[in-house]
Amino acid sequence: MKKLFLLLSCIMAFSSMGYAQKRKTASKPAANPNLPAISLNDAISQYRFEDAEAILSNEISVLRRQKMDISQAEEMLRQVQRAKARMRATEKVCFIDSVLVKKAEVLKAIHLSDEVGQIKMYADYFQKPDTMMCTVYVSQIGDQIIASQPSNSSSMLFSANKVGNEWTTLSSLNEKGLDSHDDLQQNYPFMLNDGATLYYAAKGEESMGGYDIFMTRYDAEEQSFLAPENIGMPFNSPANDYLYAIDEYSNLGYFVTDRNCSGDTVCVYTFIPNQSRKIYNVDELNPDALRALAKLNSIRATWTDQEAVQQSIARLRNVQNSGSVSDNSNNSGASFVVNDNVTYTLPSQFKNAQAKQLYETLLVNITKLEQVNSILEGLRDDYHAASASGRSAIKNNVLTKENEQRQLVELILKQKKQIRQLEK
Repeated sequence: MKKLFLLLSCIMAFSSMGYAQKRKTASKPAANPNLPAISLNDAISQYRFEDAEAILSNEISVLRRQKMDISQAEEMLRQVQRAKARMRATEKVCFIDSVLVKKAEVLKAIHLSDEVGQIKMYADYFQKPDTMMCTVYVSQIGDQIIASQPSNSSSMLFSANKVGNEWTTLSSLNEKGLDSHDDLQQNYPFMLNDGATLYYAAKGEESMGGYDIFMTRYDAEEQSFLAPENIGMPFNSPANDYLYAIDEYSNLGYFVTDRNCSGDTVCVYTFIPNQSRKIYNVDELNPDALRALAKLNSIRATWTDQEAVQQSIARLRNVQNSGSVSDNSNNSGASFVVNDNVTYTLPSQFKNAQAKQLYETLLVNITKLEQVNSILEGLRDDYHAASASGRSAIKNNVLTKENEQRQLVELILKQKKQIRQLEK
């Protein structure tokens, strides 16, 4: 499978080492007037998967007549057919910005709120050398990490949790049910605030070429991850598609790809996350229009709601200028940012009665969170100072409070979003 993937990667990267060159010993078939007048490489790069399917079907027929091995060509045909199906299910996403950056500096172009966690480079976080540019996701309260750990020419995902002042040993996510993707690279993890939905990039059988972005969810009852799913187009492509992250606080999403890039440059796209997956109606689009949307040829072509676009661009510019989308308030909640232009300092300033009531509840929950944080700090100090036998009871209290802390953080984030929606 690795040899097949390398072959696919070469074709998907549009190099001169095309599939036909693998057949140097085969006699050249007679021209088929029914075949499209396009090369296999060009058909794939232009998302003309029907043409690629016809070309490969003909190649398989030729190989079969010549009694040659058809396994690689058949696997390529399955890849093309999957890509064809995924293009018909292209997600309808509004992209608001794109920027080209050096791959080594990609995290500088992704502006996440503290409320959704952080992404760090493996080398910086662990203070270890890394030539594979692995990343580490750190949860919003700093009690969990999901790290891509380099090993020789491969990288795999591992996780660890903080109990008291100590971290558990890194454990492989593959041992928790995550697909190993043919033992090739896994990298760029990001977990949503629900603590269950994980996005990451991987190379494997379900990839269109190079890295593709996958999504899985953690089943707490089974204590394992569900089978990963390729999130499809326009996020994935025959090129490398890397990090995917959602900032639920600012309602902005980011993803990174090297499609249409050269050298060590990548493109960071910013988009408006969908609450639920929406796809284009292929019956309403001509094939060229669908291909353009799937390839993400133009972000303006995705602007179906101008007001939402302008609001999102304003939020993005605010994030880029300030480096944060937090309320810029102290923990007492004395001020509340409604939007980029309006900040309230008193409950009486709210125009919507429900928003005002929810804001007052928010202040109560912020106070509760402060109390839980204070208790946790004390418990962690006690745990660190306790003997081995005395840590068992303290550990259960720490876990209980950490769970309460996590629930409060998620509730506060949700309430802030509801208040802003009500006070529009």
